[in-house]
Amino acid sequence: MSMHLLFYLPDTQDPVGIEALEDLVRGLPGCRMLAGCAGYRPFEWQDTATGAACAGDLGQPPLEADAADQARSYPGWQTLPLSLALPLAAPHWYCVEALDLVAALLAALPGSAVLDCENTVRADDSEGPGPLDRLALLASWEAQHQCQTASRSDLRRLERHASLALWRYRREQAAAQAAHPDHHWPQTWVMAHGQEACTACLWPATADLVALPPVERVIIDQGPQRGVLSREDLLALAANRQELPAASRSVDAAVIAPHMNAVDLEPTASYQMLADGDWSD
Repeated sequence: MSMHLLFYLPDTQDPVGIEALEDLVRGLPGCRMLAGCAGYRPFEWQDTATGAACAGDLGQPPLEADAADQARSYPGWQTLPLSLALPLAAPHWYCVEALDLVAALLAALPGSAVLDCENTVRADDSEGPGPLDRLALLASWEAQHQCQTASRSDLRRLERHASLALWRYRREQAAAQAAHPDHHWPQTWVMAHGQEACTACLWPATADLVALPPVERVIIDQGPQRGVLSREDLLALAANRQELPAASRSVDAAVIAPHMNAVDLEPTASYQMLADGDWSD
């Protein structure tokens, strides 16, 4: 399930071949070419900071031709052998981050335009490819996302506010860590809890100062103490809860350590780690 974006050039310009596009893609941050064949080069993109990802194609995959699946032609435009597939079973900020890749591609291809296959009418009511309209593309992604995932009972869903907090922490973590190197900055992920999803991090076994991320659960794994604790309960044990960048809080692990044996932890067996792409918001 993906949102498909196609790219076009004015038909007054010289065509751009797959080889030139491959050189362009290889030079973009986060892009990695995959094994292809003659006339076809797939690639994938992933944002280093947030984990947002999408797939891309250069040329047509070696499948049996389908007349109903051909790119539509528009007067004044030629189709570029370039397309992106933005996942719909994902948090909304996957789309937001991927639009930076779209902007980079358009900037590297002067005169180029982009087309959302499911929404070919632009803001001015004209039809066909056009400049990057982030709000329109995000609104289209949200509509396609709801249509494709509304009936899926297997897709864990994270509350939007928790997803935004996770996104912000990941986006700002590197800069915050550089500004506060005396703190330990945990990695974050999403866990399934029954039919729900929640954000989490691992409490470090050896650290003095911890930049506690804006997650919902903290996993404790220290000797006999193994389980899951809510972030609020952990913060209640901390004497100093100074605010840090990336919506995190400074916590002195040495202050919390003496209280850990008295904390009532949830069993980890009721939680299951989810990979990015296995949950939505």
